[in-house]
Amino acid sequence: MLLVSSVLAASGWIFSLQALSGLPPFFFIGTRFVIAGLLIGVVSRLHGVRLSDLWVSLPGAVALGLSMMAWITGLQHTSNPGVAAFISGCGNLLMPVFGLMLYRWPVGRRIWQALGIALVGLGLLFLTGSARMEIGNLWFVVASALWGIGMVISRQGVERVGLMTLTALQLVLSGALILAASLAVETWPRALPTLPVVEAFVGAVLLATCGRFLLQLKGQHLLSPGRAAIFLTLEPVWTLVASMTLLGTTITPIQLAGCAVILSAMVFVLLPDRHTPAG
Repeated sequence: MLLVSSVLAASGWIFSLQALSGLPPFFFIGTRFVIAGLLIGVVSRLHGVRLSDLWVSLPGAVALGLSMMAWITGLQHTSNPGVAAFISGCGNLLMPVFGLMLYRWPVGRRIWQALGIALVGLGLLFLTGSARMEIGNLWFVVASALWGIGMVISRQGVERVGLMTLTALQLVLSGALILAASLAVETWPRALPTLPVVEAFVGAVLLATCGRFLLQLKGQHLLSPGRAAIFLTLEPVWTLVASMTLLGTTITPIQLAGCAVILSAMVFVLLPDRHTPAG
């Protein structure tokens, strides 16, 4: 589930870049989340949502909304979506740490070691001029931290509200928050955008949002926080591949080494512990 979710998440980068050519950024991401949340509610046949469900969903929705506002702002200014995706992926790597800070989740030594290895790989991405720290990348740093916090809070909310209800409510609430910001700072479009923009918007809603969040939250609920975080770090790999094949971006040898180091961290944390009995 998390593997497929990471692929769908990567598709969101491509869909979003296309949609931004014809839609205001906050308007796009806010509308995308509200529609996706409503669709998930209809498909899941949700009914009888209580006020307490809204309160449980609200903290994670606020973190998610702020994260996506930072993310879409960074996407407007990035020159390399693949590098930006690795920066955003830090939120998934840090999720167990946020869980420790907020809820005292146990974090094993292997997770800390894998995190250290992955951060070394991420550092290699900034050793070339094409991957220098730019304004857009700073926004991705903020987005990754808020994303990790939001996912930790969401994991706790699943226990109290339920997977489908939480997913639908958080998407609608975070989308409404972003649309409120959009109404304050943006001019909404008065005519339908071009067909490619509409197609990108539909793909972002159905695949990169509905499908991605359902699989991601379900997978996180079934796995330990550390293992879930490592699977989710595959998103930047798929994003880098997509940006190279579809957008024509290039990768340097040092950047390739950085990706290889991060992948080695993923493999390392999933290796069986010699001191743990089989099964």
